[in-house]
Amino acid sequence: MILLAARPQIIAAYTPDANVIATAMPLVLIIFFYHLCDALQITTAFILRAYKVTLVPTIIYTIALWGIGLGGGYLLGFDVGGAVPAWLQGARFLDR
Repeated sequence: MILLAARPQIIAAYTPDANVIATAMPLVLIIFFYHLCDALQITTAFILRAYKVTLVPTIIYTIALWGIGLGGGYLLGFDVGGAVPAWLQGARFLDR
């Protein structure tokens, strides 16, 4: 919640450029949601580990990280199929 509330100050600590700050604001929002989801899945994984359930989370992690994460990142990042929308192809400056 601190990251979400203080994102203008955090970004301003790294750059005085108003264009960079405006461009980074939505990206920090994505970081906030990433951290929120990551904290939830880590807590769930540790709860399952406490109950001696380890195989299923390991398989899910493998598919999610190597399959969806790495494979999907490659497909989106390099626009392999030529059908990736512009808003998914990286950060854009707002004044362009």
